[in-house]
Amino acid sequence: QQVLELKQHTDESKINVLDIQFIKKIQEFALSKKKDLSMEALARDLLMSRSQLHRKIKQLTPMSITQYINHIKLEKAKQLLLHSSLSVSEIAYEVDFEDPKYFSRVFKKAEGKTPSDFRENLK
Repeated sequence: QQVLELKQHTDESKINVLDIQFIKKIQEFALSKKKDLSMEALARDLLMSRSQLHRKIKQLTPMSITQYINHIKLEKAKQLLLHSSLSVSEIAYEVDFEDPKYFSRVFKKAEGKTPSDFRENLK
């Protein structure tokens, strides 16, 4: 799985293996089916405080940790919209949004179109 959206202006020579592993762990966490997907649980899994987690993700991406986790989920949702016949509601649940309407709002804010429009425009 590729590492998603590291800061464009970050000097790639400054991104080390540990940073890539850190981002991959966050991606795995975001896409996992764990019941406890809180920031506290993520920080605990990464053996750091919430404030350290926030600072590190801001250093590596242009987003907050919540925005980055939603970004990961939306990237997975886009893949499912492209390559599956699942309904938008099923995709919302698959990427761990509990409310399909909220998923659609977040998707539209990020992509400029609803999940259904996104799928239609690719046909």
